[in-house]
Order: sequence, then C-alpha cells, then structure tokens
Amino acid sequence: GLDKVVIGLRPEALNVTTNSTGLSMSVELVEELGADAFVYGTLTDDADGAKRLVARPQAQVSPRIGDKVNVEVLPTDIHVFDPETGLRLG
Repeated sequence: GLDKVVIGLRPEALNVTTNSTGLSMSVELVEELGADAFVYGTLTDDADGAKRLVARPQAQVSPRIGDKVNVEVLPTDIHVFDPETGLRLG
C-alpha cells in the first residue's frame, strides 16, 4: 500500500458555504465570470500562505476580498494520485 497520496481538487469540488463546517479560507481574490465565479484564497491556519485553494461558490454566496469563508470538499469530486508515478488511483 501507499503511505502517501496526492489529492487533486477542481474548483467545483470545493463549495464555499455559510455553514460553520469545512476548511476555513481567507479570500484573496474573487473572479466573477458571468453566472459563475471563482474564489481564490489560503487556508486560515496556514502561516506561510502555501496552501492555496480555488473554489466555486454557490450562487447565494458572494464573498469579498478579506472575508473568512468556509469551504466544504465534495467527496465525489476528489481525485487521488500516486505521488511517485503521478497516475490517478481508483
């Protein structure tokens, strides 16, 4: 078995929510694309800012730069990769 795996997440796998569950993210940029939007930020517990996320919010959530939001990972949209070969598992 593998000791480590690499997780891949597309923006649509990360749901920006008003719920108090999920990962806490500090919003750095909001890119509005017509009916769609992408929210760029870092995890709030990340001191060096290396854990960057891009999420696609639901229509009813409109975060602004500097906001703290919660991001939930949709488990059906997680992609798992072997870190040695880069090949997708499962």
